[in-house]
Amino acid sequence: MRDGSIALKIQPTHFPGSLCILFSRLIRRLSRLTPFFSQTVSPVDRPITIQILLSTFNGEKYLRQQLDSLLNQDYPSFDILIRDDGSSDETCKILAVYKNKFPNITVTYGKNIGVTKSYFELVKSANGDFYAFCDQDDIWLPSKLSRAVSKIQSCSNPPSALYCSALQFVDNNLEPIGQTAPPLYRCLENAVMENIATGCTVVFGEDLRRLFLQADPEKMHMHDWWLYLLAAAFGEVVFDPESCVLYRRHDETVTGLQLKSSRTLLARIKGFWGFFAHNRQLYGLKQAVQFGRTYAAQFNSEQQKLFSRLTRLYENNGLWDRIRFASRRTVLFNDRLDNFGVRLLVLLGKY
Repeated sequence: MRDGSIALKIQPTHFPGSLCILFSRLIRRLSRLTPFFSQTVSPVDRPITIQILLSTFNGEKYLRQQLDSLLNQDYPSFDILIRDDGSSDETCKILAVYKNKFPNITVTYGKNIGVTKSYFELVKSANGDFYAFCDQDDIWLPSKLSRAVSKIQSCSNPPSALYCSALQFVDNNLEPIGQTAPPLYRCLENAVMENIATGCTVVFGEDLRRLFLQADPEKMHMHDWWLYLLAAAFGEVVFDPESCVLYRRHDETVTGLQLKSSRTLLARIKGFWGFFAHNRQLYGLKQAVQFGRTYAAQFNSEQQKLFSRLTRLYENNGLWDRIRFASRRTVLFNDRLDNFGVRLLVLLGKY
């Protein structure tokens, strides 16, 4: 046998009498199977596994619906890793029921450390090929994971890719109330100032996970935003304009998004000024400086220049630094008003 093939060298003339006929028939039948044997059998490819990472906190109201939507995914190979962040309602009892019923659900219970640190703990304990962040109160459509994997596999290096998508906003009764628009930018100059990768849509690879764990969660404004920075700096960002997540908007939502299309220009101006001026800092700028310090040794020359400018602006607050920041396309927002407004606030020193 060579390269997995079988050579049939038995000659019927070696056998006397009627045995020749029998062996001739047997050899003819076996010869039909030789194409199958002649092919080298490759090992069965291991299916790509995804771990869904879900942090819960007092989510009893909608948690069952979310878990059911996760279990209804059409992707064949996934686990659900859940960390409860110190809930005081019926959340832990609900999780216990699902954990006992479904073998692909793992639950740990911890003290309340906040959403970013809780997801950091989940990422640290995860072990798969790809990882998907999940909120406790949304609904995933059945194709959520399979669509994300398909998009990521089209990237040049899937382990360093991050998938995110638009959001379909719904009310408490799951009635549609709007959808986010695709971003103009998904680059590092955008990631240092705003986040387009909403956590519940994010799927990311193992390379990004390892980079993520090099950081201190105390330095992160939000875990999903930090991953967007990582993918923009060291990998690839895939944005899907089609939403596979029904994103509930209600009073109990821990994190929320502004649906800009539903706001008037005056309301947007007031909201922008209040958010930045009253907090006296740009959240993105502060986080970007920490990101730059964490991964400085891994930046290329252009990235080093970008973070050097941002650090000088944040630490020195000098007039010349503010003028240079405002006059250049150092950072990019996906909203024109934001692009203008942030430069105005920087010139005024309101950060």
